[in-house]
Amino acid sequence: MNLNFKTICSAAVLCFVGNVFAMDSNSLKENSSNSKEFSQFIPIRQANHTQNKEILKNEYKKLIAAVKKKDIKTLESLIGQGVDIDETVFGNFSTPLKKAVKKGYTDVITFLLNNGADPNKAPKVLNFAVNTGNKDLVELALAKGANPNKALKLAVNSGNKDLVELALLKGADPNVQDKENNSMLMLALKKEYIEIARLFLSNSCSDHILDFIYAGKSKQPMSNDSIKLKERLAIFKNYDTPNEKGESPLIQAIRNLKHSDLQEILTLLLKNKLVLNRIDSSTGYSVLTLAKLNERGEEIIKLLEDAGARDVYIEPLESPIIRLYKYCLDKSNNLSWSDLKFENEIKKGKFGCFITIDRGDGNDKEVYDNGKSYNSKEEAQNKTADYTLRKLMKNKGLPAPDNRGPVKKLNDYCLDKSTPINLSDITYIRDINEDNTCNCKIKLKDEIFDLNLRCKTEMEAERIIAEYVYNLLVAKAKNGEASSSGTN
Repeated sequence: MNLNFKTICSAAVLCFVGNVFAMDSNSLKENSSNSKEFSQFIPIRQANHTQNKEILKNEYKKLIAAVKKKDIKTLESLIGQGVDIDETVFGNFSTPLKKAVKKGYTDVITFLLNNGADPNKAPKVLNFAVNTGNKDLVELALAKGANPNKALKLAVNSGNKDLVELALLKGADPNVQDKENNSMLMLALKKEYIEIARLFLSNSCSDHILDFIYAGKSKQPMSNDSIKLKERLAIFKNYDTPNEKGESPLIQAIRNLKHSDLQEILTLLLKNKLVLNRIDSSTGYSVLTLAKLNERGEEIIKLLEDAGARDVYIEPLESPIIRLYKYCLDKSNNLSWSDLKFENEIKKGKFGCFITIDRGDGNDKEVYDNGKSYNSKEEAQNKTADYTLRKLMKNKGLPAPDNRGPVKKLNDYCLDKSTPINLSDITYIRDINEDNTCNCKIKLKDEIFDLNLRCKTEMEAERIIAEYVYNLLVAKAKNGEASSSGTN
């Protein structure tokens, strides 16, 4: 019974398959050629890919040949025949515009842009236009769809104020930043482009509202472009925005500008909300301390002090590996960084590290291993570097490096019974500023220490204020003063 049932099922399946293959072949052909639904599954370009590719390749060769010869008439003829001005043969080659830019053929570039070439398919077209100072070409590229923000960054980097204004007029965001988070004001100050810096600071001038209506002493109405430019600059806000290294426009001005320009730029900067006690990450100094060390003059120092700037030094945080590297750079230590070799090992899922030193003097190699394991390779290397540095300095009779953070140093100072300050005398007061940055004050007995910080994190703010108070207390103790004054 079961066998007969299986046999019947098999026969039914075969009959069904036979009927499917017995469909009218002419009807199938008709459907495949006339049905829109069916044709959607057969990309025409793919079906004729080989034939199309050869045709497009020939057209492309003609375009490129005309570009190389700067033959505008041939280009006009090819475009008139319907040849794609941005032809790349299925993306295998560069566009004719890109080739023209590479050759530096301004007339050809202009022609191609005017006849529909996409500037975004030749990204260097703006670079070429800005670097050659060709305002008309920059304007044309922007009109055809090039990125105005890119034009602005290129213009600021080149120091061309006219092109900066043009990019802004064409819609560039004045608050755009580069890959390293440098604002346009920061870039201008870095490269000492004073006219461009003035432009971005123009909204800080007290008479900027009147400038919307009148131009200068002549009291003549401003042009539409001038009014639009003022409107674009009115939204600029990166007066104090730090880059990824923590540098601010104020730090750049103190570092780079000539004295003749510095006072004007500094006056304009100080009209805005700034972190006056921001620390220069490369030196550990505050802006005021930098100004004094760089001998910027009494007028500059007074401007900063009147605005609330303070002398602050924060010892830069360095990893043990960096400290060991700097130790090796000191020739008096008779040790080269190349003499050191970090050896890593893994034991039971933990990371270990030891350092081998071969001084190349024929003596046995020195091995430094603290015998401990850690959760990561980086931690193991840093701990071993710290251990090695301490051993090396001890062997030379040098004091061990102080790895304590600012808060720890301040706490230890207060715990020292020889000082007049107790740990219970100190209170940290943490604040969130209007711009969501962090400030931290220290209350020491009845005195308040406040640097008006604007830090990204509470920890950073605590570190800066703790270092400031610690250094101040140590300095006062050396001078024999029993107390210090707050900074509020």
